[in-house]
Amino acid sequence: MNGETIRSILILPVFMSLSYLIPTPAFGFDVVYDGDGSKLKAATTQVGPFGGALFPGDDASPVSSGNNIVIDYSSGDDPDYVFGGIGRNESSSGNAVLLNRGTVRNSIFGAFEDSSVGFGSFGNSVTVAGDSYVGFGAYGAFSLMGDAYSGNTLVINGENSYVGGESSGGLSIIGNSMRNTAMLMAGTVNSISGGHSYFGKVSLNTMIINGGTVESSAYGGYSNDFGEVFDNSLVIDGATSVVRFASGGESNSGNVTNNRVNVKGGKVQLLASGGGSIDGSSFENSLAISGGYVATGYGGMSVNGDASGNSVSLNEGAAVNDLIGGKSYHASAVGNSVSIGTAEVFGKVLGGEAGSGAGDATGNTVTIGGRPTFGQYSSLIGGMAYDGDAVNNTLNIGGSPNFGEHTGLIGGISAVGESFSGNTIHLRNYSGSAVESIEKFAHYDFLLSPDMTGGIVATGYVMFAEALVSQNMATIDCVNALGGGRAPQLGERVPLVTAGRILGAPANRGGTLAGKKGATLDVVFRLVQTIGVAEPDVLYASVESARGSRGAKALSEGYLAGSVLVNQGADLMSGRGLAEATKVAYGAEDAEGGGGSPGVGVFAAAAGSRSRYETGSHADVTSFSVIAGISRSWELSRGRLALAVFFEYGNGSYGTQNFFPGSAQARGEGKARYAGGGIMGRLDFGESLSGHFHAEASARAGSVHNEFRTTDLVDSLGTSARGYGSTSGYFGMHMGLGYLFAVTDTATLDLYCQYLWTRQQGDSVLLDTLDPVRFDDVDSHRIRLGGRLSFKSGDHARPYIGAAYEYELDGVAKATTYGYEIEAPSVSGGTVMGELGISVTPSEVVPVSFEIGAQVFGGKRRGAAGHLTIKYVF
Repeated sequence: MNGETIRSILILPVFMSLSYLIPTPAFGFDVVYDGDGSKLKAATTQVGPFGGALFPGDDASPVSSGNNIVIDYSSGDDPDYVFGGIGRNESSSGNAVLLNRGTVRNSIFGAFEDSSVGFGSFGNSVTVAGDSYVGFGAYGAFSLMGDAYSGNTLVINGENSYVGGESSGGLSIIGNSMRNTAMLMAGTVNSISGGHSYFGKVSLNTMIINGGTVESSAYGGYSNDFGEVFDNSLVIDGATSVVRFASGGESNSGNVTNNRVNVKGGKVQLLASGGGSIDGSSFENSLAISGGYVATGYGGMSVNGDASGNSVSLNEGAAVNDLIGGKSYHASAVGNSVSIGTAEVFGKVLGGEAGSGAGDATGNTVTIGGRPTFGQYSSLIGGMAYDGDAVNNTLNIGGSPNFGEHTGLIGGISAVGESFSGNTIHLRNYSGSAVESIEKFAHYDFLLSPDMTGGIVATGYVMFAEALVSQNMATIDCVNALGGGRAPQLGERVPLVTAGRILGAPANRGGTLAGKKGATLDVVFRLVQTIGVAEPDVLYASVESARGSRGAKALSEGYLAGSVLVNQGADLMSGRGLAEATKVAYGAEDAEGGGGSPGVGVFAAAAGSRSRYETGSHADVTSFSVIAGISRSWELSRGRLALAVFFEYGNGSYGTQNFFPGSAQARGEGKARYAGGGIMGRLDFGESLSGHFHAEASARAGSVHNEFRTTDLVDSLGTSARGYGSTSGYFGMHMGLGYLFAVTDTATLDLYCQYLWTRQQGDSVLLDTLDPVRFDDVDSHRIRLGGRLSFKSGDHARPYIGAAYEYELDGVAKATTYGYEIEAPSVSGGTVMGELGISVTPSEVVPVSFEIGAQVFGGKRRGAAGHLTIKYVF
């Protein structure tokens, strides 16, 4: 290696980096060629001498950038080559060539950069229009050692134009080809690509075909040798587009990754592939067909490398003969997929195919949905291997396909290896036509429709065994149903497979399967198989039992939380709310102290709490409640009576938590609010030296709105039930009896007993999974026994302390789904409460007083609450 060569290698990276920063020169030439041969000259480059060439400048000093070349003639001398710019020791950029009419015998280059350092070409364009002919290729840009990158464009839009050879938006021999574009709008080309390199990387190029004809091949990106080809795209649109072979990316020896082909219209006569390689691997390439016709479609393919993670999608308005998710001729096809919607398929569909050699076809998937139509002898195959195994492949069959008379569904095919284990067929809400045969599936999975239908019919046979003489039997893994529709009936038989002949039997025939309907109903099925004589053989799923799913309890807990919030409003009303209303009505002195003059006044009380309720799991509720009203008293012959009308409002948020041994937890959260009003009163009987009796009662009504959300309740497709919104009415009343002891002149002890009843009316809701849920009325029956000691502290304050025990006799939130019971949460049980507070009258002149207090709870309810009350006496 001589010194000059070493120096070139050392400075090459520096010059390539600087070439991105070199601005486009402000000068350039405008050249118009009208057939005058005197304008043609020789150009000498490292590639070779070009005679009869059209380019700006002369051979000694060609102009590299900023040129505009227009060729428009009907007679004259035909140039052999056309160069928009020639860069020998610099990049070539910003050139534009327009062939409007005429002939170029060999090639057109928007830019030609042939420096041994490799400066690159960018921002150049070639347009071939009108009645034009190019013998051997049109290129937006060319670079020998550098990159053809960033904005090089080739456009062919002449109706009568023809471009032979290989054309490209950007071509590099040694360097990379990146971010170039080629467009065929009209006319005919032999072969065309968005970007092309012989030895470098080819990436992010785009090929668009909106019309015209490609005689040979169209590529998003293409490498002749070992260059990697990735992230290129090819779009074929327009009814008149005709392409013989189409590929998003192709390489001879390099890997081909994440290239895309989108066929929206036109016709691909031979083959369309997301990406392909001879000696490299084909990874994660995709072919989308949403219109037009494709003879054979591949997501990705390789001759000697693996084909993995490639995909094909076929959608409405398209037609194909054969579809293969991924194919390797001499290695493995792994994890490829085909998805078919409402379209036409005349031949076979293969998830993955491995040719001769030791390659396996595994983990491939074919998915059918919508209303596709298949040919008479079509077949759907999960995986095919010639010498290896075809196992662990999947067919997802749903929608309403119209299968041909002799269609077969096959899990795997192998001439030498295994083709049964792990192959699975999922029948998802199936409502299509019959097939002829089903075989080579080790696992069957049924997702029934909302109306409990969805089995499949085979006019020929269904083989539940690996082979006729094999003891390796298939299993029915699960039977589920979508939400909505009708409820499953105990004892009904749902046909899963109906066939002219069932060969073998599922390994779990006669056993039971735990399934579900929607997200809320657990169903137990028993597998029953009948052998017909004059009638077909049938495999049934018989409904043995059904009940609300364990996770559905979270829905009832959310509903119960609304009832708990209403109960907290009852606590405020029957406690400090009634006490303050009585004080206002009886006058300046409070009810415990007696003495005051009857009056009319307004009162208000507010309380906030954070509590945990044991429900079988638990619900955490944070709430705020307020009550306000007007009260008045009357003197009676045997005591005093206070009556009040009030308005109440409360809101809160809550979280629920359910833990089920051996299964996932179900969590939820929500918000609730209530609003209503009512009447309440207290009767204090005549006093004695020791004290006096008192009685109280109330009635209230209103509505409660509840918004519950959960992400843990899902159906068989993984769709979340999400939750519900509910609005229902509530009613309530309470009664109480107590004795107020005069302990001293300044202290009183109030012993009381209360009964509180609340009913939240039921409601019906529909979840996002279309599961219906009916909530019953929630009744709360509570008995509370307690005492409160209060005493005067000076002329303006009366502190108090108290304790109570409460027992909830009911508090059960019952619900059903599809008429079957859901496990009911309950807050029934005992709770101990302690309280502490003080009532303050700041001035004897101003008839305003307030009270603050706090409560703590233990037992069924655990937590704390605080309240503030204000009263004003007229």
